[in-house]
Amino acid sequence: MQPSSQSLEGYQETRMKFSSSWTFMLTSLGFAAGFGSVWRFPYLVFKNGGGTFLIPYFLLVFTLAIPLFFIEVGLGQCKGIGMAHLLNLEKPKFRGFGYVGIVICAYISSYYNLIMAYSLRYLWESFKYPIPWMASIMVENKPFSRDYFYDSIVQISSSITDLNNIIWSLFIAYIVSLIIVYFCIKEGVETSGKIAMVTATSPYVLLMILLIRGLMLEGSSEGIYYLFKPDYIKLFNPQVWVDAANQVIFQMSVGQAILTLYGSYRKKDDNLPIFSFAIPLLTALCGMLAGLVVFSYIGHVSFKYNVQIQELPLSGPDLAFVLYPAILAQMPMPNLWCILFFLVLLLLGIDTQFGFVDGIAGTIEDIFLGEVMLFGQKLTVQQVRLSVCSFLGVIGIIYCTDIGFYVLSFVDTFGTNVSYMLGILFEVFYFGSKERFELFKRDLEKHGNKVPRLVEFSLTKLCHYTVILLLIISVISQIKNSLDYQFYIAMIGWFISLSPFIAAIKIYFENWNKIDINNNDLDIELLTKYQMGGNCSNCNQCQKDKMELNNEVEVTKKSDSQKVSSLSQQSSNSLIDGNDVKQTKCTPKEQKNKKFSVFSDDQEKEKKKESNLNEKAIVIQKNWKGHKVRESYKEVKKSLSESQKGNEKQEQQQQQNDQVTVASKDKKKYFNSLEFGMNNVSNYQSREKRPLFVFKSGATYEGEWVGNKRDGKGVQIWPDGARYDGEWVDNKACGKGSFYHVDGDSYIGEWADDRANGYGVYKQSNGAVYEGYWRNDQQHGKGEEKWSDLSCYKGDYFEGKKQGKGKYIWPDGSYYEGDWYDNKINGYGEYYWSDGRIYKGSWMNNKMHGEGLYQWADGRIYHGSYVDDKKQGIGKYKWPDGKQYVGEWHDGKQHGKGKYILSDGKTKFGIWDQGRRLKWTEE
Repeated sequence: MQPSSQSLEGYQETRMKFSSSWTFMLTSLGFAAGFGSVWRFPYLVFKNGGGTFLIPYFLLVFTLAIPLFFIEVGLGQCKGIGMAHLLNLEKPKFRGFGYVGIVICAYISSYYNLIMAYSLRYLWESFKYPIPWMASIMVENKPFSRDYFYDSIVQISSSITDLNNIIWSLFIAYIVSLIIVYFCIKEGVETSGKIAMVTATSPYVLLMILLIRGLMLEGSSEGIYYLFKPDYIKLFNPQVWVDAANQVIFQMSVGQAILTLYGSYRKKDDNLPIFSFAIPLLTALCGMLAGLVVFSYIGHVSFKYNVQIQELPLSGPDLAFVLYPAILAQMPMPNLWCILFFLVLLLLGIDTQFGFVDGIAGTIEDIFLGEVMLFGQKLTVQQVRLSVCSFLGVIGIIYCTDIGFYVLSFVDTFGTNVSYMLGILFEVFYFGSKERFELFKRDLEKHGNKVPRLVEFSLTKLCHYTVILLLIISVISQIKNSLDYQFYIAMIGWFISLSPFIAAIKIYFENWNKIDINNNDLDIELLTKYQMGGNCSNCNQCQKDKMELNNEVEVTKKSDSQKVSSLSQQSSNSLIDGNDVKQTKCTPKEQKNKKFSVFSDDQEKEKKKESNLNEKAIVIQKNWKGHKVRESYKEVKKSLSESQKGNEKQEQQQQQNDQVTVASKDKKKYFNSLEFGMNNVSNYQSREKRPLFVFKSGATYEGEWVGNKRDGKGVQIWPDGARYDGEWVDNKACGKGSFYHVDGDSYIGEWADDRANGYGVYKQSNGAVYEGYWRNDQQHGKGEEKWSDLSCYKGDYFEGKKQGKGKYIWPDGSYYEGDWYDNKINGYGEYYWSDGRIYKGSWMNNKMHGEGLYQWADGRIYHGSYVDDKKQGIGKYKWPDGKQYVGEWHDGKQHGKGKYILSDGKTKFGIWDQGRRLKWTEE
């Protein structure tokens, strides 16, 4: 797949949304309450002190699950994108950690679908009479028998290395399960949310029916008693708390990046706190309901067969596919109860698979901003989800063999525990840091949501220690489990476990020098008080003028000089409009077209004049003496404005003289059906070389033919002198060939269907050259374009436009390297001017937009937010002598609260309006 990204804002506008908050709630509830609620939670309650276990469980629901649920959904809701793309925008070096949760989802989804296949097989068998697994129970005269599950359904081999055959009945069930999931989520959350209104509620209706029936059985009360029998001594057992924390994290499905994606499908002003508390609590109550159902029937079996409850299989697949089917098979109307139970399991699996498959597909769509390309074709929403389901289907082959059950246990052991905890650890340390959390709070407040105190306390002060403890215990547990496998198999398991993080660390070091959007040394007071400021040591008027000069002269003059000094561009233009700064970049199309223009002598004089003015302005700034040079500064500013107007006229003239670009050459007048009007040449169907043939259009062809069609090598010359010399197939240019335009342009390379397709070199008569890949006469794929003024671009093209990753170099040595879309700079990129200035950060439509860092050669630095090429939002401005201005900006000027830090560390706080300080304030 190759990227074909559009602008982030455009993607967010067209992105799918939940139809209502209730569909979000039901979809999230269905995703969270999976198989673990049925076969893991009841057992943990029983194992860890009955009702006593509920104390640490619900305490951790409030202090761990709800805070993590809140921030994951909140991040998606505020930003309108999933976790992977969010980290890529904020901190490119951390984007690998955004993929970790999705990789874990792929692991879990693969074997969850296997459990769905087991459920589907049992559901199918439940329609038979008598119940097939009843026979083995009667033979052994026991309350249950493992023979049917392991011998008939799983057909398990002797070990994980003993692979013999595929179990076709199970494979068919596996594929049918995927087909069901695909048709439910193929349109995305807009339809899966509506389907969840049925699939997420039905399991609990059916569980209530099973519970009512279970409570009517003899001995059921004994099972319920064992479930909730309190043992307060176990509160002092650390393992009880560890089990509770693990269950809370797994049951609430935090740390998998799915909740962030679900949050991104919500409206930004939707109520967040209510649903962030309601969904985890309802998930916990669903687990309680499942526990009542399971233990009511277990109590009946214990009473009927006079066996201890501890002797029965109480968790995992044995509970769901061995004990429970056996219990239901021995009841009146066994088919009915078996059908209801396995329908519950199937629906729980479908709801969870909604999240996994849609989460993987949604993340892929986020990465490519909704335009996923495969083999040069854009994939629709349905095709992306079909691709994910097909991928899972291929992986499912190994699960549907006689070692499949071992593989399930293996992936569950190595693919989730440690990697899961590492992902959550990154999440709480990154998003729970004071600086990042304050930004999160501000984003929520903009849309009418507030962070509950419990959530803030837990995320910033408590969750870190809990997750570190869980990670240590998970590592120890995984090491112990590794001893059950052969050494090389255990090493494969550890590779599966750690490979997402190895990849994330690799991405980190590959991008470690890229600018981070959230500056770690940004004072927290800035985020909470919106501080700003700055002054000099002279009179009050000088203080105002000095800050104004820093805004206008210091930030802009080199940009103005750079605009004229680069032959191809507006690449670093700065327009001074009043006291504002507008740093603009020319469009890539303009950059490309302007390559062929040359400045006149008058333009060179104008260039020198403006350069001198810029140098004078910079000297004034460096030697600032207060009001004595104020008039001189104003004179320079006025001269620069006049010079700018002259430059704009030059640019307009250049646009009028733009030459035809490589991609726009039209060959339709040469390769078309009109020239094929001819008399019957030959009926001979073998390839033969024939003498010169003249078409009705006047074009001539000399070369090989097959029947009436040009086929083989041949040369065609058109009446105006244009010429094609190369291979033909079925009357069309196809293969390797050369085309020479009458104006001197030429293309030498690969052809298909009368068009440039494949690799080729296009040379223009003015010296411009493109070398790279083509599709349908347009640059498409990797390529390098050079112009006569020595500027060049090397990178990705899409349908004739720069799109993807690329590097553009101007004649003076300035260059940009980063993301492109639709021939414009879009995404993250780094711009280096020949005079030493550097910008690293986000771009939108050739303008600095988002967070970034702008650095001057003399050591000045601005680090903060840009909007439409202007400083806007929160930013930090540093001078070479150590002084700093930290605070709010608007429309390129200080506007709001801020602080000014002197070289000696002293700080003053103030309020600014449109670049002028209004007053000093207290902290």
